[in-house]
Amino acid sequence: MNNLNSFDVMQDSIFNQINSVPMQRFPAVTTSTKFVNIKSDIAKTEVVAATLSHDLILRIVQNSPNSVADVSAWRTFDFQSALSSILAQKDSTIDKLKTVTNWQKHRLDYQAVYNAYLLGSLDENEFIEESDKFSTEYKKIDAGKLAIDIQAYSNILDFNLTSSDYADFFGVELSDISYAISLLADLPNESLHSIE
Repeated sequence: MNNLNSFDVMQDSIFNQINSVPMQRFPAVTTSTKFVNIKSDIAKTEVVAATLSHDLILRIVQNSPNSVADVSAWRTFDFQSALSSILAQKDSTIDKLKTVTNWQKHRLDYQAVYNAYLLGSLDENEFIEESDKFSTEYKKIDAGKLAIDIQAYSNILDFNLTSSDYADFFGVELSDISYAISLLADLPNESLHSIE
C-alpha cells in the first residue's frame, strides 16, 4: 500500500472513531482558546464535535500503525492570524535590511568618488559636482521614534553602528541621535548592541 492510501485509511479510521461516538451537546471552545490539543481516544472526541461548527485545521499524528493517533485542532482564523503576523514581522525585517543595504551602497559610491578625487582621476570641480549628488539636508525626526528605530536596527544587525553611523543613516543631527539613545534606557532592550 503506498503512503497516500495508507494516510487515507488512517484518516478514515480516525474519523470513523470520532463519528462512532453519539453526538452530544457540548459548549463550544471559547474564542480565547487558540490551540486545542486532543488525544484521539474516544473520551475526548466531544471536543472535536463541539468545535466542528468552526473552520478548523487538523493535524493527525500516529507514531505507529497500531498506536492511537493524536489529533490537534486549530481554528483556521487563529492560525491565519498568527501566520500573517509572523510574515509581516519578517517583511518588516527584510525592509529594514534593504534600507541598510541601500545606505551602505550610497556610502560606498561616495567613497569611490572621493577616492577618485584623491587619486587625481577627478579635479576639484568634478569632485564637487559629483559629491553634490550625495549631499542631503538634515531631517527632524521625533526622538522617541528614533529610539525605537535604533533599537530595531540594533536588534537585527550582526554588527554595531556608531552614533555617527546612525546620524548618517537617518539623516539627522548627531545630537538628535545622542538624545534618542539616552531614551533607550526606558525601552526594553533584550538584545540591544552597544552604541558608541
